[in-house]
Amino acid sequence: MRFHVEIIARENFEPMNAVPIQKMVFEQLNMLVESGKVKQYGIYADERGGFMIIEVDTPEELEEMLGPFFEPLKITAHPFVFLPTVKAFFDKYEQMMMKK
Repeated sequence: MRFHVEIIARENFEPMNAVPIQKMVFEQLNMLVESGKVKQYGIYADERGGFMIIEVDTPEELEEMLGPFFEPLKITAHPFVFLPTVKAFFDKYEQMMMKK
């Protein structure tokens, strides 16, 4: 399964504590990228956050990978399929509807 994962920095810590949190997040993100599960990633230019395309076997695996980020980052993950899969679905649906 592939997921589009958006990560946005939370404002739930004091500015004086930002540096150690930023360091931890950077180290964890680097480990995640080096795991081979991250297929693409980028950092937003207009916000304190970014995105990753992550390939995992199960949603539970994704949760385990992202666990260290739950406190400092707001995480949104969307599973996605590729356009040929959508086309096949529409074709199958069209055939089903024509049988009625």
